[in-house]
Amino acid sequence: MLRSIVAGAAIAGSAAVAAATPLNLTQGRPDAFSAFISITYDASSHLLSADGFTQNFQLDYVSPSVSLNNRVWHLTAEILNDGSFTGAGSLSIFGDYGGTNVLLDSAVSIDQFGSSPGKLEFIFSGVGSGGSINTGHVPTGVILSDDTLSFAGFALSFDNLATADGRSDSFLIPAPGAAALGACCLALAAGRRRR
Repeated sequence: MLRSIVAGAAIAGSAAVAAATPLNLTQGRPDAFSAFISITYDASSHLLSADGFTQNFQLDYVSPSVSLNNRVWHLTAEILNDGSFTGAGSLSIFGDYGGTNVLLDSAVSIDQFGSSPGKLEFIFSGVGSGGSINTGHVPTGVILSDDTLSFAGFALSFDNLATADGRSDSFLIPAPGAAALGACCLALAAGRRRR
């Protein structure tokens, strides 16, 4: 009997992921910058919702940024009152890139979540993701910030509706192996050119 109670408690505890600490994400490329984001968190339903407008898209560190013409940027996440998250959430990013009002990226679950004053950070799973800039189904990082957003955790509801001054950088996160392989290929190519 005691074993089944302990096992049940372990299973119930594993459904939520550890409480939020900063992920310290750094902006990457490709990057969709969004602004005028309203953020609401309802402590009773555990639902965080953020809605704003896409502004600019930058494919890489060399190309100039391109206007996305204020299309939809939407994020949801289930965050428990202790700051842990369940993995449930979604991300949709639309913009005028390669067409009018094109789905650039989407995701249906969260792998990591972190927070610090004025900042919420997410890594959305590459599984089930897609869009015109995420054809490889890689994870998407999101840095959602608002200097006016203050909250003392997730025990109480909060929002930034008075200012709706949230900003977001949403970017693809390549697999570590792919980045290392790419660096190796570049080094080999540079070595061959010298000979």
